[in-house]
Amino acid sequence: MDIAQVDEIIERLLDVRNGRPGKQVQLAENEIRLLCLTAKEIFMSQPNLLELEAPIKICGASWSSARAAFTNAGAGLLL
Repeated sequence: MDIAQVDEIIERLLDVRNGRPGKQVQLAENEIRLLCLTAKEIFMSQPNLLELEAPIKICGASWSSARAAFTNAGAGLLL
């Protein structure tokens, strides 16, 4: 995994976020594969178990309803 190359691809993707909607970013197949493989490595390195402190609210709804649920909460987990 070439961190500099991954960072450069992510920068190109982020550069269009404030542009006009629908603007496309041209990525080569090998760049997409690199992003996917890098993401896989990161996800696989993460623990499967989260150690959380009580009390906690767990929400499996959309972000808008979760935001309302967590407005006054100290901690929360959005699934």
